[in-house]
Amino acid sequence: MQLSKYTDYSLRALMYLALTPDKRRSQIRQICEAYGASHNHMVKVVGNLARLGYVQTIRGKSGGIVLARNPLDISVGKVVRESEYTFRAVDCEQPVCPLSGYCSLPGMFQMAVEAYLKVLENYSLQDLLQNPGAMAQTLGLSAVARFPD
Repeated sequence: MQLSKYTDYSLRALMYLALTPDKRRSQIRQICEAYGASHNHMVKVVGNLARLGYVQTIRGKSGGIVLARNPLDISVGKVVRESEYTFRAVDCEQPVCPLSGYCSLPGMFQMAVEAYLKVLENYSLQDLLQNPGAMAQTLGLSAVARFPD
């Protein structure tokens, strides 16, 4: 299963913010530069992450984006569920399949998707940060955030 670019950017933005030193606000522009991502796309992603409570956006001259939760409290599976617009692995309608209504393929794939998401729910954002120093340096961050266990 391949995640949409939207979900991929959601996870990348969260990792960037998790690696940003405490209290330091990031700009969407910085996240885009770090990943070579589209600014317009990232604006939508960050807006959704804020709406879902994963990030806090601060307006104004000294505004920016910060992680709203501890990385240990952010489930990768939940972020994927909330960011991915569809999980239909099989589309029986484009073009219309003559076996639609008789075939068990869509049900099997839906069970596989649920199992996939269940595995991802066992991991937190913190689990994605296996080598935070190297990751921060690669993204152009001067220091790494520290979160209590």
